[in-house]
Amino acid sequence: MHHARATQRTEAKATQGRRRLDPDARRDQILHAAIALLTKRGLSFNTRELAAGLGISHPLLFRYFQSKEDIVDAVFETVYLNRFSPQMRQAIEERTPDVVRKWTEFYRVYAPKIFDETWVRIYISSALQQETISRRYFKLVVIPLITRMAEDTELYCLGAVQPPSSPVRAKSLELAWMTHSSLFYSGLRRWVYDLEVPDDIVGIMAMRVKSHFAGAKAVLRDHDMRRSRSGRRRVAK
Repeated sequence: MHHARATQRTEAKATQGRRRLDPDARRDQILHAAIALLTKRGLSFNTRELAAGLGISHPLLFRYFQSKEDIVDAVFETVYLNRFSPQMRQAIEERTPDVVRKWTEFYRVYAPKIFDETWVRIYISSALQQETISRRYFKLVVIPLITRMAEDTELYCLGAVQPPSSPVRAKSLELAWMTHSSLFYSGLRRWVYDLEVPDDIVGIMAMRVKSHFAGAKAVLRDHDMRRSRSGRRRVAK
């Protein structure tokens, strides 16, 4: 009897997967199943496995996505690019003397969007398998973000943005990486290491932004003072 019920559930699932859906609904169904599968398995999934899980034929899946690469591209757009809005990009580009407020507000919006199991686990899988998701996101989002945070750090600490090739820029970039990467590491702690992380990720990032600029002021001003003393000694000689 238990076996008969299990068979009925399996048949019902297959029937549900095969029922006629309009093209947009079917495509969304496949895409969201792919996102769930990637979160669980990483990018090592195959399209037959995806189709079987939905109870649809392999040829039907390929009516909507021509290849596994097309599915991965759609996942990248949905999970990563669509969460980084044009307004968020504009917020990064804003020039303001109140950089602490600027970056606190930015992470208030940004942090909850990536402090997410799906975002973190697919991203890690992509990076480990040298797939395109993590590399594309770095190029389109992370590198511009880190660069602008470094410039804002120099502006806040030294009163002016420094040349890209200067020793100060190397330090300000490293400081920006430390602060921004802490957000991703919070997700790693929760969804990979299964450790406790406070739910208030917005409050945590506000604390880290404040700490970033306070600490950067000590580091960069110390560097600037040592450089000035070195310059005076050369002049004296």
